Formats: sequence, C-alpha cells, structure tokens
Amino acid sequence: MFRVPQLRALQVELSSGVGLILFESLLMVASILGALAIDSWSNDKEVKALVSHSIEAFDQEIKHNRQWVESSYPYQQGIRNIVLEMQAGTIPFQADEFRQMLGGAQKVVLRQSTWDTVVGTGVLAEMEFELVSALSLTYSLQRRLQISYNDGLTDLIRNSYVLGENKNAILFDALRYLNNVIESEAELTEAYVQVGEMLQ
Repeated sequence: MFRVPQLRALQVELSSGVGLILFESLLMVASILGALAIDSWSNDKEVKALVSHSIEAFDQEIKHNRQWVESSYPYQQGIRNIVLEMQAGTIPFQADEFRQMLGGAQKVVLRQSTWDTVVGTGVLAEMEFELVSALSLTYSLQRRLQISYNDGLTDLIRNSYVLGENKNAILFDALRYLNNVIESEAELTEAYVQVGEMLQ
C-alpha cells in the first residue's frame, strides 16, 4: 500500500504531467491557429493580386474591343446611307454590286478571353458585385452584337440571292440589318464607357 508521502508525490507528479500536457496542447493549438492565420493572410493576398491582375486585363480587353466597335460604327452608318440613297433612287441599285459591297465587310471578332478565364478560375466570385454585374452585361451585349452582325450579314447576303433582283426587298432587309447592328454598337459602346470608368 501507498504511504501518504508517496501518494502526495504521485499526485504532484501526475498534476505536473497533466499541466505539462495541457500546456503543450495549448501551444500546439496556438501554433496551428497562427499557421492558419498566416495561410489565410497569404491566400487573401494572392486573391487580391489575382483580382487586381484581372481588372487590368479587363481594362485592356475592353479598350481593344471598344476601339474596334467605334471604328466599325462610321462604316455601318456609311453603308446605311448608301442603302437609303439606293432606296431613294439617287444611287443606282445593282444587286451583284450590292452583294459585293456587303461581302467586303469584316466579321466581328471581339475578345473575351479575360472574361472566360476569370469565370473559369473563380476569380469573378472575389470581385465587387457592381463590377461583375457591369462586366456581365457588357460581355452579353458583345456576344449579341457578334451574333447579329456575323450571322445577320451571312443571312442578308444569302437572302439577297433568294430575292434575286427585287430591289425593295433586298434594301429593306439591308436596312433592318444595319439598323440592328448600329443600335447594338451604340449600346455596346455605352456599356464599354461605363465599365471602363468602373475599372479605373
């Protein structure tokens, strides 16, 4: 059996061992929490850098696309004026020449690689809601312009062959197409201006 002094020594030994274990456990928890805090800070720093880089890339892409749309706008206006003069009879209408004029138009190829990348990598979720909303609208308008411009031009040329020499029908289709493109370009240019200001 244990004597009282030996029991006390065992209690002191156990209590000091438990205290040491408790102290070491607290140190381990504190070091783990510290490491997690440093990791979180590092991740936040990386995310902020990715967001900043993405904003710069958006700014460059939007400027490039805006420049293309703004250079296309006067061309579309000029073609529309020619079509109006053909309708009025001040410029003679030749179906083949008209098709050649339309066939000379360049297809719209606007960049959207930054949008695709940011969506694919999840960086978009880290950006401000208002900016994401403006960018989403801008790229939607951009896709709409590309579809109406490119597909509409192909349809317009194809339909002009179906219509043969029917001047009124061909010019009506051309005006409808050009008005749609001009309206889409104006709307997209306005969106580019607004999102450009937000990116600064």
